[in-house]
Amino acid sequence: YKVIALDCDNTLWKGVCGEIGAMNVAVDENFARLQEFVLEKYNEGFLVVLCSKNNEDDVWEVFDNHPQMKLKRKHIASYRINWDIKSNNLIDISKELNLGIDSFIFIDDSDFEVEQMTSSCADVLSLCLPEDSNDFVGFLNHTWAFDTFRVTEEDVQRNKRYQTEKERNAEQAKYTCMADFLVSLEIKINVSP
Repeated sequence: YKVIALDCDNTLWKGVCGEIGAMNVAVDENFARLQEFVLEKYNEGFLVVLCSKNNEDDVWEVFDNHPQMKLKRKHIASYRINWDIKSNNLIDISKELNLGIDSFIFIDDSDFEVEQMTSSCADVLSLCLPEDSNDFVGFLNHTWAFDTFRVTEEDVQRNKRYQTEKERNAEQAKYTCMADFLVSLEIKINVSP
């Protein structure tokens, strides 16, 4: 597994940000520890993506402004924050990242969403968080898919490579032809024997 796909409301924080406001969601000790777990996996080379039925602006307000948030926007390799079916969104993310859907772990608080993901994308490891947030970290620590026997330099650099590729693609999209894009890079080549 290479990607952790996360729901937001009642997964990364307690509450529904679109209903109670970004600053009113709770990131108590248990939700903070879940985020710390995800950051630990991020540092081991897992990509972190968001797959949430939500209003995008509300989610980013939590990420950018809530003082207890451990995860930040910079940690997110890709996202689909909308009202579409989550399995379709995850398939889109897998295409964007050029990774097989079988490399994804999906985490949600909703049995319905997990069952729908399992039904539509059987190759995704879909995990439903325990109802009691006190059990989050124990649950995650006992999920074998997160175990890493050895973290390679390639694993450590994975997030940086994807971020660089994302920036390159965004810059290239500004140009209508490849030649103009290449000129904009101002590449200089020195040839010597």
